[in-house]
Amino acid sequence: MKQQYSPSTHFALVAALVLSLCSGSIYAQLPISKDNAGNYSVNEWQYNSNKGTGFTAWQLPNGSPTSGYFLGSSTDAGFGDINTAGHAFSIYGYDGQGASAARYFRGTGSVADPGDARSFLLAGQVFSIDIAVAFRNGYKGINITSDDGSDRFATFAVDGNNYRFGDPDNATFVSVNDVFPYDEESVFRIEAYQLTENTCMVTLTRDGVTVSTQIQTG
Repeated sequence: MKQQYSPSTHFALVAALVLSLCSGSIYAQLPISKDNAGNYSVNEWQYNSNKGTGFTAWQLPNGSPTSGYFLGSSTDAGFGDINTAGHAFSIYGYDGQGASAARYFRGTGSVADPGDARSFLLAGQVFSIDIAVAFRNGYKGINITSDDGSDRFATFAVDGNNYRFGDPDNATFVSVNDVFPYDEESVFRIEAYQLTENTCMVTLTRDGVTVSTQIQTG
């Protein structure tokens, strides 16, 4: 069964995450889908905003007085540098509140004219997202899922000093602290590879060191 990937994030307590994202073919020089915070002015990143190319609109549920979304500098906040034009997508939550964001592919070539509909990755295409994450309290991370969220291909989570990565649905979601000791200025890259029509693999990389999920159906 062909699947789609969607990035989503969840935070609680004092936490923040900043990211940039793109997808493209591993056989092509240019990405077919791309977006970054440099495409938005300070107040433009909000629910249903849709700049960049090759994605559906952002899904940013309403925040609360202690959670939400903004564009800000990752380095000014003490995170690793993933800024574009001086800022990055940022999500925060504290006092027991969380925030999440999701976005889906369109225009990957899997559907002739997708309009506003979602499309899925074709064999040889890869989704890539960079994350800078800091602060030791709270829970934050990203899920790579099918379009309806029913299948999780991989989760990267930060809980206190602990980095965890893998598939929570098949007991491979484990600590990777032996490979990636805690570093507040870490920049992680998550990549989801569509290897064949029905198989995929997700990798997590920091400073040239990579761990990966098993090859799985999706």
